Amino acid sequence: MLLLLGLAQAATLTVGPSGTYATIAAAEAAAADGDVIEIDAGTWAEPLRPAGKDLTYRSTAGAVISVPGVDCLTVYAGEEVSIEGLTFDGCDHAVASAYSTIYATDCTFSDNSCQYGCAFDVDATDIVIENSTFARNDAAISGGSIYAQGGADVTVRNCTFEDGEAPDGGDITTTSGGDLLVEDSTFSGSSGTSAGGSLWVRYNDSVRLDNVSMSATGNLYYGGVAYIHASGAVEIVDSTLSGGTSLGSGGGLYVDSCTSLTLSGASITDSTAASDGGGAYVVGTPIVATDSRFSGNTANYGGGLLSHSYDITLTDTDFSDNTARYEGGAFYGLGSHVAEWDMVGGRVSDNYAASNGGGLYVNDFEPQSFTGVHFTGNASGSYGGGAFLH
Repeated sequence: MLLLLGLAQAATLTVGPSGTYATIAAAEAAAADGDVIEIDAGTWAEPLRPAGKDLTYRSTAGAVISVPGVDCLTVYAGEEVSIEGLTFDGCDHAVASAYSTIYATDCTFSDNSCQYGCAFDVDATDIVIENSTFARNDAAISGGSIYAQGGADVTVRNCTFEDGEAPDGGDITTTSGGDLLVEDSTFSGSSGTSAGGSLWVRYNDSVRLDNVSMSATGNLYYGGVAYIHASGAVEIVDSTLSGGTSLGSGGGLYVDSCTSLTLSGASITDSTAASDGGGAYVVGTPIVATDSRFSGNTANYGGGLLSHSYDITLTDTDFSDNTARYEGGAFYGLGSHVAEWDMVGGRVSDNYAASNGGGLYVNDFEPQSFTGVHFTGNASGSYGGGAFLH
């Protein structure tokens, strides 16, 4: 006798006037692990509750899940849940999760309001979000759209974030997290009042922005666009950070005590700090920049970039039209006799400092090396129109 054993195929349970089930809850109750719940168009005032099952929630017709003041999807019991083509609007958290895995594709998360992470509030939950839109999510404390903690890996691909708001991390906050990867995505109009107008990161294993355009509004104390602290390797590749404003340091980017900062094809532009590092403020972190640009930034010290006490390697990197109210129009650096400066190629042009170092202010780096660097059109109110080296 030949015994054939097969795995049961996933079933699709349809919900709505043309479906088998009248309510989402009824379909959930009937579903088994691996099943798909397909939801008709319309606005559904029902939360999604997989209750320990691995499910896919799908809409090909534009279903809207809207339950004001409620977490619209909760995933807590180690489930693996996918959401496809759904809109979550006007929820407390669109998705709240712990110790699970979530995939989101072709979704919209809009006008959700909460304390932390109004689209995704996750703890020890890996999330992968693709081809989705986030708009007008407003967190009272942190992470306008996404708040991830507890070692969560966060992957965001081909997404749009608009007009997010939170004191820290107008769009995304990750803390005590795993790896944060953001690719092929656009962030605009986000605002905050504390740190990280769009992005706030602390204690992450790694951070990578690849082909990302990120801008922010509002007056923040640190990191007008992005704030990254005490994390592993930070990589910003073929990406632009622009338009940030800081009442303290790091008008565009604030990086502190990370393993490394790598800029490749990055642009940090049109940002302002009331204190230091108009484009970027980087301390306790070695910098390697290649084919990158700092332009149109303003600060007291280091209009384009300020760095302190760690090695800096710049290759084919340009500084232009940056302004320092005091010293270091393009760059201000203190090496504290322990750090090396190496600049190969690139241009330092049309920068201004009211005091010393219209282009560069480089102090206490040992050694200091310049090879094939072009200085043009820089000016200072005191010493070193092109560069002040000490």
